Amino acid sequence: KELLNIIAGNLLTDIYGDQSPESLNIPEASDINNAEWKKLISDDNNICFMVDCMPVVLGMETKE
Repeated sequence: KELLNIIAGNLLTDIYGDQSPESLNIPEASDINNAEWKKLISDDNNICFMVDCMPVVLGMETKE
């Protein structure tokens, strides 16, 4: 979870600067099954990468 907090904090600063959104959800991490994995990696709104030989999918959703 610490990695998620660091990534989220850096990403929000890059996108919004000092004007961060008023409402934020806590980043979440979870185990998923093969079908859920395939769905996540096929979504163009997500990025996939490896951290310590573990696959990670990062997605961000905004609501205006």
